[in-house]
Amino acid sequence: MKKMIIFGLFFALTYLWAANDNAVMHLDGNRLNLSTESEGAISAGQGLAAEWPNASGHEYLETLKPFFITGAGQAAKRISWKPAPVMHGNLYFSSLDKANWPPEWNGVWPGYHENGSVTGDLAFYAEYENKDLGLKMVVYLWQWSQFTVQNMAVEHIEIKNTGTEQLNQLSFGLYTKTNVGGDLDADNISLQDDAVHITDTDGRGSGRGIAKNIGSWKTGFAAIDLIESPEINHDGIDNDDDGMIDESRFDGIDNDGDWNPATDDVGADGIANTGDVGEGDGLPTLGEPNFDITDWDESETVNSSVFNVYDSGQPSFDNVASSMLKEFDPLLTSGTGFINFSGNFSLNPGETKRATFALVLSEKQRQEEHQLSYLEKLRDMDYQVMLAPPRPELQVVAENKKVTLYWDSSAENWPGFEGYKIYKSNDPGFNDVFTITDDHGVKSAAVPIKIFDLNDGIKNLFPANYYGYRYYLGKDSGLRHSWIDNNVNNGQKYYYAIVAYTTGDADRPVFPTESLKRIWVNSDGELLNDVNTRMIMPHSESLGFSDAEAVVEHTNGISTATVGYKIIDRTKVRENAVYQITFDDTTSALTTFSVTDITHPDNPLVLVQNSTEFSDNGSENENLPLFDGLRFILKDDEIAWNSSPDETKWITGKSNWDIQLVLNGNLGVAVPVAADYEVRFGKANSDTALFTTPIPVPFQVWNVTDPTHAYKENLLVLDQNGNGAWDSGELIYIVKGNTLSNFKPIFWSIILSAPADSTTSIPPVDGDIAQIHTFKPFTHSDVYHLKTAAMKAEKSPSDKALDNVAVVPNPYIIHSAFESKSLYSGGQVERSVHFINLPISCSIKIFNLRGRLLRSLAHHSSVDNGVESWDLKDSKGQTASYGIYIFFIDVPGGGKCIGRFAIIR
Repeated sequence: MKKMIIFGLFFALTYLWAANDNAVMHLDGNRLNLSTESEGAISAGQGLAAEWPNASGHEYLETLKPFFITGAGQAAKRISWKPAPVMHGNLYFSSLDKANWPPEWNGVWPGYHENGSVTGDLAFYAEYENKDLGLKMVVYLWQWSQFTVQNMAVEHIEIKNTGTEQLNQLSFGLYTKTNVGGDLDADNISLQDDAVHITDTDGRGSGRGIAKNIGSWKTGFAAIDLIESPEINHDGIDNDDDGMIDESRFDGIDNDGDWNPATDDVGADGIANTGDVGEGDGLPTLGEPNFDITDWDESETVNSSVFNVYDSGQPSFDNVASSMLKEFDPLLTSGTGFINFSGNFSLNPGETKRATFALVLSEKQRQEEHQLSYLEKLRDMDYQVMLAPPRPELQVVAENKKVTLYWDSSAENWPGFEGYKIYKSNDPGFNDVFTITDDHGVKSAAVPIKIFDLNDGIKNLFPANYYGYRYYLGKDSGLRHSWIDNNVNNGQKYYYAIVAYTTGDADRPVFPTESLKRIWVNSDGELLNDVNTRMIMPHSESLGFSDAEAVVEHTNGISTATVGYKIIDRTKVRENAVYQITFDDTTSALTTFSVTDITHPDNPLVLVQNSTEFSDNGSENENLPLFDGLRFILKDDEIAWNSSPDETKWITGKSNWDIQLVLNGNLGVAVPVAADYEVRFGKANSDTALFTTPIPVPFQVWNVTDPTHAYKENLLVLDQNGNGAWDSGELIYIVKGNTLSNFKPIFWSIILSAPADSTTSIPPVDGDIAQIHTFKPFTHSDVYHLKTAAMKAEKSPSDKALDNVAVVPNPYIIHSAFESKSLYSGGQVERSVHFINLPISCSIKIFNLRGRLLRSLAHHSSVDNGVESWDLKDSKGQTASYGIYIFFIDVPGGGKCIGRFAIIR
């Protein structure tokens, strides 16, 4: 039976422990964005404390403060904490920021189950201490991106007695002020089914702080689920009526005897078949299922002893609650909230106890019920949700009316990896594409614009459903690592995310999960992105722009295989860079290739060495990294006849006989060779072919693979009709030797055949030549060079060239759909016009029709960006009125131009 911890939620303008905006970290591992302060507090000063959905400006919480009390009655006192030395001045450590972990950890995360094991797709960790009492406090904050738990966060706190004496009369609580709707109005608070439910009184929110302009919005539902309270396990009483006395999850004993060696003896990592500590030893090990910390039933927890709801300025609490409230919020100026704390518990020396709660946000009441129900499963799983794959590192390139995305393959070694999904939005929270609903009309997932998945037979909808919602697994499209979006408008902001996702396991069921996609806003309104999310605005290039390009030269060898390239990121292509591609077909059974940057011949740089990752019909060397914005595309050939009419044909004469090159094994195993041939017809007896007796033939076969060193081949002809001569359709073998005893090996068989209708036959005659080509793979003799040219633009264009400068949109219409929406502006657009086709550097002056200078703009950009924006404000910050405006462009050392545009309703 679930037992509740005690805590509270309130709404306030001032509070004792409030930190400034610089002492805030964002827990934003799913759709819920929490601003976290020290000691597990959730608060953001002038920012947004609990924003849901992320980047919406919709706020649900003002402050939440977990705390511990020592003593009772008038002697009750809140325990104070100082950061432990391991924190080194940090507020928290993030599981995603390994570079900032303290050196004492040696790169190993201090896991909830075991060191090195991360709970949550985004986890925060902090340590505190009180040396006077001999106490240590550890705070964990967890979020997961899986759709089952994407609207919640879990906070878990451990308190440990590091001293030598037993500590009694300890209590744990939460102090919070609610702010559903962000409008400081009163909220409805009720305690039902072990959870505190909070709704806005009027159901409408309006926003505050950086979100003060978002306008009115419909509020959802907030809940605080009381998951775990500190154990009361030293009083000899069965406090939770479960038939056990003083059980504990920290005593090294399987108190309820439910550890099963047949199913649970999987080792400390909790996963079978990994060969870790304790696996298969017949004894319960910390970390295994149904034992100690992973067995909820071994907790001796009880319901809360204090739960008080209050309106601002009118508290009516017992002494302990009142004293805590006065300490936290002495002014009691505004808001509605409540305060809770647990019954007394004790701590023996070396003993640890835990408290856990979850903040859950919901669109509808039915969704809230779903999530609270799933939280019980989450607790029973000991918070072990299948973790999402790593976030692929995304790069984006803005171009003229298109955006190029490319990413790495770091997620593909993740267990259960299935593919990638690309999300595109006009909203940094991707809320405008979060439209897929379950069977109750609750929004459960966003719609990707593109999916690339493994061609492995795992496709379509995941078999199991979550309240009617089924995750889409793709259609076996094959993996890619770049994509071009051509459906974009210049001058408009777009937000992209690339996530990796897993297959899930329908038998358990374990639902698929996908990487985090985080774009968040700090208290200054600055937009911040993660490694797999980007904001981009496509635009036209500078005047006189020339795109990056490359040329491939086959400088040695005879291969017909393909060496190509694809420019993915034109901004990184270098001027006059030279790359050399070589091959090795002699060292191993598989041909390998190497790529070397020889731009500076005295200092070559090996980029790829002995790779076998040739492309196939779909991959285009997808597993190769990019070099200077390029992806090399190498597709090998197998030795085979090239039957194309451009490659196998009569190059001299009018004969219409059919030409074939085949491997015929009638005389032994045929060995294909990479060679080109010419069958050169002459007079009778031009050559002699082998058979049981030599046969004169009217042709010679020449090997012309290297035209500068052509040579005549040895032949063997099967005289099938026994007439002592070669006839149409009889096989011409190209052989090694020149006698019947040494003619092998056999390389190819040539067949020259007359048409079936003899009346239309045009036999080859003296001077006719048949050309026969083959496909030739890469060999060690092949060398290719790829030379690049960077993009560039004319620096000082003439007056005539400046005729291409324009203003868009023209006319500018207020609230034009062309404009991008401003974040937290209530749907208002960022008013601006764009000067396009500008040179790299120029000045722009904007006048009204009376000749008054309104604004001067200095344009200095890269060659691929010929755009400068004007926010329609003059030099004093006043917005321009409707009318006609004149612009004047002046290029240093170049031309000048003048034009006009209009602003209308």
